[in-house]
Amino acid sequence: KEIGVKVILDFVPNHSSDEHEWFEKAKQGDPKYRNYYVWREGRQIGMEFMPPTNWVAVFHTPAWTKLDGETHYYLHQFDKKQPDLNYRNPEVKKEMDDMIKFWLDKGVDGFRIDAINHVYEDPDFQDEAIIDENL
Repeated sequence: KEIGVKVILDFVPNHSSDEHEWFEKAKQGDPKYRNYYVWREGRQIGMEFMPPTNWVAVFHTPAWTKLDGETHYYLHQFDKKQPDLNYRNPEVKKEMDDMIKFWLDKGVDGFRIDAINHVYEDPDFQDEAIIDENL
C-alpha cells in the first residue's frame, strides 16, 4: 500500500474442489457438510438411477455426478471436480462471509468475483428446455 499497489484476490464462490475437506466429509455422509453442497435424488428408471435433471455443465458435460453406491447426485456446473456449494444453506453463506472478512482484515483491497451467475440454481430443479437445432 505504501507504493500505491492494490491487492485484488480472485474469488470463485460457486464451488469448491472435490478434494476440499467439506466435500470429503460430505461424501462420507456427514449431514452438516452434505448440506454444504447441492445434492438431489436421481430419477429411478427401472433399477437404474439417472441424473435428477437434464442440465448440462458449462463444459458441455452432464452437470450431475453420482458417487458409487449412492442414489443421490451432486451438482457441478463446471467440472465434476468442482462441486457446487449450496447457498441456500446459511452456514455456507457464513463460511464465505468469514473468508471474505479474513482477507479484508489482512489488508486485501477487494475481490474479482467469478462465476457469480452460477451461485443459485432453479429451486424447483426443472429440466432445461431442449432446443431443436433444426428449427
